[in-house]
Amino acid sequence: MAAAEAALLRKKATLLREAMRRSEAVREQAVASVGGRMAAVDAAVRPAQERTRNACILHDNVARSLQAVQEIVRQFDLVREVHSYYLHL
Repeated sequence: MAAAEAALLRKKATLLREAMRRSEAVREQAVASVGGRMAAVDAAVRPAQERTRNACILHDNVARSLQAVQEIVRQFDLVREVHSYYLHL
């Protein structure tokens, strides 16, 4: 009976190995498929990311420009106040 049990165990081990090989092949195919799709998604999203980045840079540039203009206007206001003060002396 021990020989029959050993033969049965060998057969089960062989079936398990075959199942593992098939499972590994399926896993590799799934990884390749998902990897390809992720690359396609990345390629599709990249232009939008670049436009968003450019819009952020533009926004920052406009904000800094407005701040600089406000400082210049303040200086003109100060000059006008001083000029007005000296005209009334």
